[in-house]
Amino acid sequence: MERSMSTHRVLTKACAIVGSISVRFADICGILLLFMAISTTWDVFMRYVFNKPSIWVVEVSQYMLAAIACLGSCYTLKLRRHIALDLFVEHLPHIVKGYLGLVTGCISFLCYTILAILAFEVWFEAILSGEVTWTTLKLPFGFLYSYFFIGMLILAIQCLCNVIEDLIRVRKKVEQ
Repeated sequence: MERSMSTHRVLTKACAIVGSISVRFADICGILLLFMAISTTWDVFMRYVFNKPSIWVVEVSQYMLAAIACLGSCYTLKLRRHIALDLFVEHLPHIVKGYLGLVTGCISFLCYTILAILAFEVWFEAILSGEVTWTTLKLPFGFLYSYFFIGMLILAIQCLCNVIEDLIRVRKKVEQ
């Protein structure tokens, strides 16, 4: 029993750390979104008032939007605010919903882990090749692909934490 409580505390602490990383990613996404809004407004002003459009705003905004999607998904999963189709699940008994959540969580974890591995391979290949974008800014692909890998890795770990929380919740309901 003591070992079980110790393992429970370690898992809870580890999941809290992953959750705080997800929150920091949300903060970064907010800053990126603010920068996108300001730079796009500035670009529109420069384009239509002075007829001097910038060469970087659209490209950088596209990369920031991709970063927001990858990094922001971790926070969304942490809050469990992702899209869920629960039309049929809502009518099931609580214990069945719990087990179903565990199964879908494990499948999701497997998918996110595969995505993280693939993202790592793409990122590592880009680092080794030293390729840059073909646009005016010549941004290194290694940097641009890093947030795909980091986002998918933390997303997989956050999903695992959710599965652990669900497992603890189901276990408590079974013991009642």
